[in-house]
This record gives sequence, structure tokens and C-alpha cells, in this order.
Amino acid sequence: MPLFVVMLRGGLALIGTTYTSITPGLKVSVAIEYLPAFIGGSLLLLFNVEKIINNIKTLSLGK
Repeated sequence: MPLFVVMLRGGLALIGTTYTSITPGLKVSVAIEYLPAFIGGSLLLLFNVEKIINNIKTLSLGK
């Protein structure tokens, strides 16, 4: 399983389970701590899609 899938699913699961918890000092949701994992997975997904598109273009031009 690609790393971006693990980061997306894991990050989303952590965000879903912690969004109702509030930190006592900052008074913000604890889900903010797990948001970077989800964002990182999204960026990895975009990078992989771009890489696949470039490979398809290269293969179609090579014929």
C-alpha cells in the first residue's frame, strides 16, 4: 500500500476521533495536531498523479 494512502487514511481517522477534544491552554481542537499527516498524504497523492501523467505523456510521445 502506498505511503500516501496510509497517511490519508490514518490522518483522517485521527482527525475524526480527536476533533471534539479541546486543548486546555489554547482552546483549539486536538485534531490540528494530526492535520499535517493528512495534508502530507494529499501532497504525496498529487505528486504521484503528476508523475503518472508525465509517464503517460512520455510513453505516448515515444511511439
